[in-house]
Amino acid sequence: MGSYCISFLLVFSILITHVMGEIKKADDLTPIFEALQEADDQTLVVFDVHDVLTVPSDQILRKPYKKRLKECLAEVAALQGNEEASMLESIVKQQHRVDLVDPRMAQLVRDLKERHIPALALTNAWTGEGRGSCAHEDHVLAQLHAVGIDFSTSFPSVGSMSLECSKRTTAEGLAIFKKGVIFTCGLPKGPMLKAFLERVAMRPSHIVFVDDKLTNLESVESFCQEALIPFLGFQYTASVKTPSVHFQEKRSELQLMMLKTEKRWIGDDEANQMLKLELLPILHSELPD
Repeated sequence: MGSYCISFLLVFSILITHVMGEIKKADDLTPIFEALQEADDQTLVVFDVHDVLTVPSDQILRKPYKKRLKECLAEVAALQGNEEASMLESIVKQQHRVDLVDPRMAQLVRDLKERHIPALALTNAWTGEGRGSCAHEDHVLAQLHAVGIDFSTSFPSVGSMSLECSKRTTAEGLAIFKKGVIFTCGLPKGPMLKAFLERVAMRPSHIVFVDDKLTNLESVESFCQEALIPFLGFQYTASVKTPSVHFQEKRSELQLMMLKTEKRWIGDDEANQMLKLELLPILHSELPD
């Protein structure tokens, strides 16, 4: 009898694990579209923001080219101090534009809204004031709005709020929920999603989560397993699957030079125009051949 009970519990545990959580890889939207056809108004769909919904419009800010920006900021920190480097990084984050990773993504989010399926974004982005009048979270929301994505209607009665389990303020601000987006400020995504759902007294029948980082998916999967909520995760890698193009070194060096000297970020289009018309001949002459 004892061995039968142990065998039953083992089989039950295996079945629960199989049913409760699964993470799949997807380098395009097709499997995500197919999975969401089965969703209903009790399903919660969650999206990461950076490299899932949006990517920077400028080449130097995209993988793998953004390492040149990091090198530049490290050089500034060594010569002028961390405060100067942080200020320049904040300028880039505040002033750069974004594109959709996949042009169909905005329509996917609108389709969920039309089907009354709740959806939100879950990002590790920071909050609080940066350089200028726009808070970091407001800038992210504005970027999403600019590409046709709006999550605020999923929870229209829920206003902005800090997340209770985030007792501490990180160096990048305080974890909050605002207009359909959870900003974790680098804290683990699973506990942040748990905190939000507890605050709004919501228990989804299923959670579907799309993120490019496996650690984030595993964090949310762990929360779902503890809460006994069926989970389906997609490690969405379309942003790194885009065709490789020649790195425009002269353009990137102009952008970095303008950042350091003029304290503003110029996009690829403006930089191309400046190089074409040679509007800054002195700076142009200093760029690498």
